[in-house]
Amino acid sequence: MDHKDVGFTIYRGAFSCSWCDKAKDLLEDSGHEYTVEKLGMSDLIIRQAKEKHHTVPLIYHGVVFIGGFSDLQTYITQKG
Repeated sequence: MDHKDVGFTIYRGAFSCSWCDKAKDLLEDSGHEYTVEKLGMSDLIIRQAKEKHHTVPLIYHGVVFIGGFSDLQTYITQKG
């Protein structure tokens, strides 16, 4: 699958999250399609444990886990 053809998904909690907002802004500014999924605390903890990533946001490109905001910055720079 060519990942340029799929959108990004930002998983976050229902609480305020400046890094989640920055990830959204970065994707908008770079012209990428994305969706934001607000998870309840138990679902968020399960997803964090699955990915061994204990902060938010959790960002995916298609089914590929990218990481958090700084990982997204690197990914966008490298992949375009």
